[in-house]
Amino acid sequence: TEAITTQLTGLGGLSVIPRSTAARFRGTTKSVSEIGRELGVGYVLTGTVQWDETPGQPPKVRVSPELIRVADTSSVWAHGYDAVMASVFQVYADVSTEVARSLQVALNDPERQALARRPTGNAEAYDLYLRAVDYNGRGLSKANFDAAIPMLERAVSLDPKFALAWGQLSEMLGLAHWLYIRRDAETLLAARQAAERAIAL
Repeated sequence: TEAITTQLTGLGGLSVIPRSTAARFRGTTKSVSEIGRELGVGYVLTGTVQWDETPGQPPKVRVSPELIRVADTSSVWAHGYDAVMASVFQVYADVSTEVARSLQVALNDPERQALARRPTGNAEAYDLYLRAVDYNGRGLSKANFDAAIPMLERAVSLDPKFALAWGQLSEMLGLAHWLYIRRDAETLLAARQAAERAIAL
């Protein structure tokens, strides 16, 4: 959700509801038309993600997105994607491209290049980043910070050029300091250094 929302937000012809706003409907029993009306949107992108983590095999994921028109709840586009973690970035780009095409949004060259760009070449680092983002979205509890910060530290150690992970690490360290979860000079300095690294990248 995080990856596809980020990519769709970067397309000039679309206005995308933030992931944090849409996340409140996770597990809801409301219909697509009810959700669409509450959010004031014309279309809802929904879907499922299934993991296959068979021992001795590379982790696989099946992503099954569906684009639904709110006005009549008709399916505009749907597709299933199977990928190993190393190629999951291509799935995100394909989903975003197909959503834009289905909504008749013309993509310019910079937007096409942005969709093809990978935030990191390290699949494990990206997985850790996404897990940390999920913890960040669960609320401002000490347990969530204690889980997410080491994941982000590991992600940037695996790929020191992973700007998104540096930015997220800075945000979480800064919040941990501000909320008195890790109220010390070392945490504040680490937050600043992570922010500077993200900006530099």
